[in-house]
Order: sequence, then C-alpha cells, then structure tokens
Amino acid sequence: VTLLRASLECSRDGLMAVPRFGKTTHFNARFAQIWGVSPGHLAELNEAAILALQLALVRDPASFLAGVEARRARPDEVHTVRV
Repeated sequence: VTLLRASLECSRDGLMAVPRFGKTTHFNARFAQIWGVSPGHLAELNEAAILALQLALVRDPASFLAGVEARRARPDEVHTVRV
C-alpha cells in the first residue's frame, strides 16, 4: 500500500485507484485538488460517494458515467479520463 501511494503521488495527473471490488480507494493529492475536496474528506468516502461527487461536478454526467461503466467492464485495461 505504501508503494502504491508513493507511486500515485509521483504523478502530476489526478489519479484514483480502485481495487476490483471497490471497497478501498486510493488517490493522490492532485485528484483531491481537481475535484475540490480535501484529501481528509475524500479518505472518508467510499467509491459510490466519490462517484456521486464527481457526477455533481462534471458538465456531462451521463457521458462521465458511461466512461466509468466502460472502465468497470474492462478493469485490466489502462484507462485515461480527461475532465
């Protein structure tokens, strides 16, 4: 977990990693900054709550949600999202 967190923080991009079962979410500080939420608050949220927060902030929630569902359908692929 420490290695994962260090790897996430090294990126200039906002990153969130969700294990296959969605129970634990890891993110970097840039992810928190992009979505305008403190890292401490994000750490308290589960994947569904983070998704709800994101959907409330994007211009096209339906398209964003479709992208999330596509990534969930193919979890072994690398996915990039631009917001």
